[in-house]
Formats: sequence, C-alpha cells, structure tokens
Amino acid sequence: FFSLDERITDYLLEQSRYQDSNILYITHENIANELGSSREVISRILKKFEKEGNIEVFRGKIKLINL
Repeated sequence: FFSLDERITDYLLEQSRYQDSNILYITHENIANELGSSREVISRILKKFEKEGNIEVFRGKIKLINL
C-alpha cells in the first residue's frame, strides 16, 4: 500500500501526463472522489505540498512545479 501523499503525487503526475500540461484544472473534491478520501484531507496534503514548493494551488486548478 502507498501513503495518501504518494497516491496524490502519482495521481497529479498521471493527470499532468494525460492533459500534457503542468497546470491541472481539477478541484480538491474531484481528487478526493478519485482517491476515495475526503476533500478536507486532500486539501491538507495539497497545502503541505504547496508549502514545500512542489505545487501552487489556485481555485479550481493546481500548478505542478517540482513533484
């Protein structure tokens, strides 16, 4: 089993490849539904990733910087 942090990272990278872009038009709720988690937990982890400088979070989109 992978940690939720790892699953989110894999999911974001997969979406980036699929959309051929480092800017993903996706909500925290969508990610939560895809990964079987709650929006609150996803938001907390994405905020941690943002503090680490790996992503930037905007309303309705996420920019991948260094995942």
